[in-house]
Amino acid sequence: NAWFCRPGAESVTVSVLAWEELEAFSEYGSPPQRTGAVKLKAGEPQNIVLGGLKPDTSYNYRLTYRRAGGEAVQDAMRTFHTQRKAGSKFSFVMQADSHLDNNTDVRVYQQSLANMLADKPDFMIDLGDTTMVDKFGQFFRRSESQYKAQRYYMGRIAHSVPIFMVLGNHDGERGERSDMAEWSLGMRHTYFPNPT
Repeated sequence: NAWFCRPGAESVTVSVLAWEELEAFSEYGSPPQRTGAVKLKAGEPQNIVLGGLKPDTSYNYRLTYRRAGGEAVQDAMRTFHTQRKAGSKFSFVMQADSHLDNNTDVRVYQQSLANMLADKPDFMIDLGDTTMVDKFGQFFRRSESQYKAQRYYMGRIAHSVPIFMVLGNHDGERGERSDMAEWSLGMRHTYFPNPT
C-alpha cells in the first residue's frame, strides 16, 4: 500500500505499508533514479523519499519489493505530478464522511474513489469523519481497524494523489478524553503522514 504525502516541488514522500516483512525500493523518473531499499515490518508504514525532482513535472514511478530470499516483484507503474508553479492551474477532489460503518456501501465508496482518480487531480482533501474513533466509546483502540481499512480504500487513489486530511468531529481528537485524543493523533500520524 503506497500513500503519497508531503508533496513538494523537488521531492515527494511515499509511505509504504506491508502486511508481512518485505524489503522495498522505488524507481522513478527518466533516466530512472532508484531509492535505497527499506525494510518493511508487518503493519508498520515506512517512508521513502523520491528526491531530485523538477517542479511542475509529471513522473512515473514503480515500487519493487521482495520477501527475504524471494524474487523481486514489481508493482504497477504509477504517476504523480510535483508541485505546480505559483499561479498555475491545478485541480483537486474532496470527500467527507466516508465512515466505513454500517451505513457505508463499500462498492459505492470504491467507485467514488475510482472516479476521483480518473479526474487526475493534483491532490485530494478528506474532510473528516474518516476513522470514527469516538463511536467506539471506551473501546476506542479497536478503531485501529478503521485506520487500516481507510489506508486500504484510500490507497486506491493515494498511490498517485497526495491526500490532505481534515479532522472530523468523530475522529477522536477533539480533546474531551485526552487518552483517546493522544491515541488517535498517534494513529493518524502513523497511517496518514502529515505534510511538513
